[in-house]
Amino acid sequence: MKQRVLITGLGIVCSCGNDIQSFSRSLSESKSDFSEITDPRLLNFTGKYAGFIKNFTFSNIERLKEFSHLDTHILFAVEAAFQAVRDAEIPLIEYEFSKQTGLFFATCSGPMQTIEKYYEQIQSDETVKNQDNRFFRKYYSAMKILCHLLEIKGLSTTITTACSASTAAIGIASDLIGQGILKAAIVGGSDTFSPSTLAGFDGLKATCSTICAPFSRPVGMNLGEGSGFIVLENMQNALNRGAKIYGEILGFGMSNDAYHSSAPDASGRGQALAMLRALSNSNLSPLDITYINAHGTGTVTNDSSETKAMYRVFNESISQIGISSTKSMVGHCLGAAGIIEVIASILCARNRFFPPTVGFKEPREGCTLDYIPDTGRKWDGNRVFMKNSFAFGGNNVSIIISSDCDKYSDNDKAENQEYEEICISGCGIISSAGAGVHSLISAVEKNENYCNDELFFNGLPFNVARIKKSRIEDIDRRLDLRNIDAASYFATIAAKLAIHESQFPERKKTLSNLGLYLSIPSGSTFTESEYISGLVKNNFKLRRIQNFPAIVPNSISGNVCRILGIRGHNCMFCGGHHSGIINIGLAVSAIKAGHTDSILCGASDELLTHSFSPHSIAAVKINLHENEN
Repeated sequence: MKQRVLITGLGIVCSCGNDIQSFSRSLSESKSDFSEITDPRLLNFTGKYAGFIKNFTFSNIERLKEFSHLDTHILFAVEAAFQAVRDAEIPLIEYEFSKQTGLFFATCSGPMQTIEKYYEQIQSDETVKNQDNRFFRKYYSAMKILCHLLEIKGLSTTITTACSASTAAIGIASDLIGQGILKAAIVGGSDTFSPSTLAGFDGLKATCSTICAPFSRPVGMNLGEGSGFIVLENMQNALNRGAKIYGEILGFGMSNDAYHSSAPDASGRGQALAMLRALSNSNLSPLDITYINAHGTGTVTNDSSETKAMYRVFNESISQIGISSTKSMVGHCLGAAGIIEVIASILCARNRFFPPTVGFKEPREGCTLDYIPDTGRKWDGNRVFMKNSFAFGGNNVSIIISSDCDKYSDNDKAENQEYEEICISGCGIISSAGAGVHSLISAVEKNENYCNDELFFNGLPFNVARIKKSRIEDIDRRLDLRNIDAASYFATIAAKLAIHESQFPERKKTLSNLGLYLSIPSGSTFTESEYISGLVKNNFKLRRIQNFPAIVPNSISGNVCRILGIRGHNCMFCGGHHSGIINIGLAVSAIKAGHTDSILCGASDELLTHSFSPHSIAAVKINLHENEN
């Protein structure tokens, strides 16, 4: 039974407002809010301004006093999520409703402020005595805390496709509600300003020395920080309880450029593919769209490739569509950008007002569309809009939402929809036992121990199972596996084995329709340690810019897609050690929703010394001794 999915609650924290009312007022006044970057370590960078959140306080949430010490991205997320839940008035206190409600959290940099402090402690030779902060260095920590505070008992996960993460989260949650797996979902994203993130974007020459003006001049982006959350419900549930309705999720599409770790495909092909898939999933034509909230970062490559992509999709009708970038008001809020911009579009649609690209003066070369310069204007026609979000690793997402809220009635029934059986047609695995399923099965049958190395922690040795590249490097010599981290290396080879075993046609056209859902347990990689340690050691003077794109978790899925040529329905998750299992269910949901016929679904991880705490190492040691007996 396919059910319609409605938006019934909104919450936001950003530089232009710490609640929906103040944010809506800033939008109506075409007001941007940027502040000067004053951290003395960052004064040598080109980027001088950011969309900082000011005067942040919790809105009378008594339980949160005990969490005031947490990473700022968690604090912003908790406030925005509680705002959305209160606005929707959903009955989470009811057990039956709570266990049918999910939580989908999105982030790009996650707990980067906490991670930076950790490496600063190490660099200053401080003993990191309290290993409890290990949990708070994980990208899924905010999701776990939100589920605890909101008492959500349904499916939960963290989406980490960098700057497209929260838009992807909306789409994935809406599929699960539409299929009746969940009744409701709390969906949102959060990211904060951090020195290491600014250093990376500055090193890529992507920052602006003044206030940004996407599609215009000056060239470059301003970082922002913030959090946005929405409540999604199936229509029948929302109507039965008389909920306030902000809009309806009509459909979404995802793709991967399979092109580069940080730069978009200049042709706009991958971005256009996401938009076309969103239109198809929504059963709409290009003529149905009246407004596009663009990704619009302000950089040369992003703005020009997105413009080309919109021309590819909408052809001549693009001249009739209003386009703007609300990053011109709040900055680029990374993983939270998509949902903040969705909320901005919903609020403007309700007021029949196109939000502007603030600061736009004249179009740059290659930017020749109607970007609603400087001040907004009346929103004529239907209130159906598209939101584009594009990211490092080539992850593209487009979602289509209707804010024509008078089109719902008790007479609307869920559509009957039959699903074909979904099967597993191939498996690929890389482990310390070697490459391929047969290697693991053989090791189990022979009861062989592949703990083949020692890891030293505080001077004590611990047995660990490492993958030896000599066992797997000859699988396919045509694969370009140079200059990638271990997790990407393992994932690429495992994915290649699965494709081969399934006898999937390995042609460019067929691979462009193959999807990929990939997960990692916590988000930390060796490259993160190398990049941030180097910054801290050199007082945030950047030495190795090539490491920056690789610290974003979805760089792993981006590498897999680029090497194998995968351009289909594509997402990266980070939900803990069970995340790979959750991926299987989410992949089934994606196929049922018609996004793809085939999807690679898997997980990858690498062994990192700094990811161990004394307690976890003790547990490993005990388990290894038990296995030896």
